[in-house]
This record gives sequence, C-alpha cells and structure tokens, in this order.
Amino acid sequence: MKFIIIIIIILLSGLTACSNNHWDGFVFLDKNKPEIFEKTKTYSNYENCRSGAWTLLLEANAVDTGYIECGLNCSESLAAKTGYSCEEIIRNR
Repeated sequence: MKFIIIIIIILLSGLTACSNNHWDGFVFLDKNKPEIFEKTKTYSNYENCRSGAWTLLLEANAVDTGYIECGLNCSESLAAKTGYSCEEIIRNR
C-alpha cells in the first residue's frame, strides 16, 4: 500500500513540474537589427505566446520587416546575447 502511495506522489509531482513551463515572446521589429527587441508578457503555452507576439508585430506595422520568437522557460542571463536564456526557442518569420 505504501508503495502505491509513493508512486502516486511521484506521478503527481511530475505533473506539477510540467505545468511550471512558461513561454516568453520576443518581438523584433527589424530583422536586420536583432539586438533591438521587445519582450512580451509571459504565457502558459506556446500558442498564446505566438498569438500575443504576432499581435504586437501587427500593431507595430512590422510584419514585413520583423519577426517573432517564443522561448520556453526563459530566464535573464548576462551571458546571453539578448539578455535571456531559454530552453527552446521557436522563431516565426
């Protein structure tokens, strides 16, 4: 019985860890100047991140000149080129 309880606790803690993932959007208004960008708010999933970043790109009228990126579990990092380090980055034209 104790073994089953331990297994359930391990499984539930694993699910909790997965729910801590977050996505940050980055909006680049000029693809020739990737050092200049705007960070969006933090989202709980990639789809919302992409949608929020695209909205900012559209509002800035920069769809033809810029692009967006969404990063998984980003944190500030002085060593990173943009100032942020992410586990995964998905770039959308």
